Amino acid sequence: MKTLLQTKWMSALLLVVSFALIYNPWIKFPYTFCVIIAFILLATFLQDGNLKALNFKTIGVRQIGIIAACYLLLEFSMDFIVDPIINFSNQSLRMRSKMIGSPPLPQESLLAAR
Repeated sequence: MKTLLQTKWMSALLLVVSFALIYNPWIKFPYTFCVIIAFILLATFLQDGNLKALNFKTIGVRQIGIIAACYLLLEFSMDFIVDPIINFSNQSLRMRSKMIGSPPLPQESLLAAR
């Protein structure tokens, strides 16, 4: 089994399957990438018997702090800067379309149909 998985054709097939998992209709967005990562880890382990081919490095306390700081910066900027700007622009578009009598935005007509 291990020698079969180490052939070029099987490696190409595993690569195609990992890319095809992006278009998996049964698993939705945030979990799709978890499934892809799990598949890649499993395929690598089955091919080599270990995960050394992925060249994982050890992560120290300093790197975990940098990762946490980047996450918090991104999360707070999305929640308190980007999201309010998008909501404000959508609200101003709705108000403008009502003032000039233009047809409603597509999402408004969909909400009204419910």
